[in-house]
Amino acid sequence: MGYFLLLLTIPIFSLSIPDNDLIHSAPPKTILFSASPEQIIKDAELWKKNGVNAFFLDYIAREWSDNIWANDKKPWTIGKDDDNFKKAVEANNICKKIGSETFLKISFDHYLNWFDDLQWENVLHNFRQFAIFAKETGCTGFAIDIEYIWEQYYFNWEGYKYDTYTRKDLIKKVKERSADLINTIYNVFPDMVFLTFPEQGLSLGLIIHLTWIEELAKKNAPGGLHYCIEHTYRLKNPDEVLTYIAGIDQIFLTYLSPRAKKYWKEKCSIAPGIWPLGYDYDNGHKAGLTTAELKQLYALHISASKKYHWIYSHNCYEQLLGRQAELFEGEEPLENYVQILKQKEPVSDSSFQEKIQLLNKRDFQSLQQKTGFTYMPFPVGPDDIPHFQTAPLNNYEHAYDYLWEIGKKYLQGEEVSFYSLFNPITRWKVAGPFHAENFKETHEKEFPPEMDINATDWKILSIENNKISMDLNKIFGQQEGACAYALCAIEVLQPVSAQIRFGYNDAVKVWLINEKQKDLIFEYFGESSVVPDKTIIPVTFEKGTYNILMKITNNKRFWGYTLRITDSKGNPLPSKIIKY
Repeated sequence: MGYFLLLLTIPIFSLSIPDNDLIHSAPPKTILFSASPEQIIKDAELWKKNGVNAFFLDYIAREWSDNIWANDKKPWTIGKDDDNFKKAVEANNICKKIGSETFLKISFDHYLNWFDDLQWENVLHNFRQFAIFAKETGCTGFAIDIEYIWEQYYFNWEGYKYDTYTRKDLIKKVKERSADLINTIYNVFPDMVFLTFPEQGLSLGLIIHLTWIEELAKKNAPGGLHYCIEHTYRLKNPDEVLTYIAGIDQIFLTYLSPRAKKYWKEKCSIAPGIWPLGYDYDNGHKAGLTTAELKQLYALHISASKKYHWIYSHNCYEQLLGRQAELFEGEEPLENYVQILKQKEPVSDSSFQEKIQLLNKRDFQSLQQKTGFTYMPFPVGPDDIPHFQTAPLNNYEHAYDYLWEIGKKYLQGEEVSFYSLFNPITRWKVAGPFHAENFKETHEKEFPPEMDINATDWKILSIENNKISMDLNKIFGQQEGACAYALCAIEVLQPVSAQIRFGYNDAVKVWLINEKQKDLIFEYFGESSVVPDKTIIPVTFEKGTYNILMKITNNKRFWGYTLRITDSKGNPLPSKIIKY
């Protein structure tokens, strides 16, 4: 059963929507994240020459708890007498003259207590003031970044006690607060263009975004909601980028009400983001992409965007303007990168033009066939929380409907389990933790378990009921730069071709051992997530006893793994062939 059959089995989901709402000819605006009023006043015209014609207006009020009139250090000056108000007016007047746009950006930096009425009186008061500031200074619209309290979007966040409320009560309250917030802004600034980011998975963050679209749809707000996505600046495969954008579209077409779905199609859009000169939050000025990669991906973003796309300028603001080139650490000339952003060339490759046309028509079935990828809810360990993931199209043809249904239930506040689908190996011997000087050295150093599995003091453990991942933090405590070893024995009753499928956080080495030999069948160094079947290794088993040894090295935070053995289609092997 292909993915398109899944889409037909879920009544609220439409496989192919043959409208032209997303077909567009005018190039999208390029938004810079981000700039202060002073930077816009100084650089707006140069940015326009370099291809940027919109700004997230920043450094005025950081987040929801701020008094926007006090950030000039004179809280008694309000409105036109406020220093930041004056600067914002000047910046916006410059932008209007040159055809650029601005969006006052506010973040969620501190946790929100959804059940605290007094706190929410303050939240709504502040957002009303933010909206007044944005409207009266001449901003095009408003932007809310909900990223920085991401932990509390998960139902298992430690701050949720569930003593006087259930998950469903929590969802109801989040919807109520989110509706109040967006309506507070809209009532002040009804013609605003509204931006929000980053994209959210199956969590309360998605509940917030869905609610905002539902409320704007009730009013048929003219500016729409434009969904600025971040994960695209870590994707280099253009087919995966297109699948990811289509997948975000599918989420809203699946979970919105009919009225809001119509509004989403007519007034809203997806704005992919790119980080031209970086992949990590370091102090250097590196190039995360080659110029060839940037040219291809940037053209793709321009061609696949309806109204906006955006550039992340962390640690490269000056370099993107061609300034302070001496600090640039890339192997290619900085000017080559600047020229790509300046020229803003759309996709010229005919095969990708065809795929973009399918994206614009929302012909998701045909797009998936062309890209070879699909997008669906998938568990991410070690908590096994469902997240949306891109995946090879044919890897899970037996499971698409099951995974989407699990995602829907989870978003409604129900407990879910992926155990029956994945059937992981649950009984393990575990040893650790082991440390070297740092993450890399720990990964590379040989510790006793990989030298002799029989000379190791192993702990016998089982994965928790209905879970598919082993959480090593629960076993050893939070350990940064540490490794642990996991060993399982399997008995093969007859020769068979199979696949070893596993996920890991972070770095990993995997050995397959029998009485004749010990083979390192996979090694990866870097950060990763415990995604089932992230790596698939084909193997041929002879009759006999085998051991699978894993070395899992943690960099920071989450630490764990999952592993299963299947046939070529991902189905578990029957007990007459293999026993654990």
